[in-house]
Amino acid sequence: MDIDTPKLISLNERVTMSAEAIYWNKGISFKHPTITGAITITDENLPQDTVTKTITLEIDGDFAITFPAYYVWKGGTYDGTVMNRIVIDCVNGISGSEEVYYTIIPNA
Repeated sequence: MDIDTPKLISLNERVTMSAEAIYWNKGISFKHPTITGAITITDENLPQDTVTKTITLEIDGDFAITFPAYYVWKGGTYDGTVMNRIVIDCVNGISGSEEVYYTIIPNA
């Protein structure tokens, strides 16, 4: 496969999120089953240079979610009684100067 050929992503990779990790290289929309305890979101394979990428998480569960310190909250409050959509935008994945923004949309 040459560098210009897009990688085909399996449906499982696009819809399944690890318990806590966001795999930026696998897809754009992830659904996690109901969380069963407090979680801390982590990143793997942040986009490099000034690449912009948006990922959407669909999760529910009445437990706390902690985001990395460099994530900037742009609104919304997590509601553990409904399905929540969390939209995460990475606009600069350079290590040490990440610009990542998130918005929480409850009852999505």
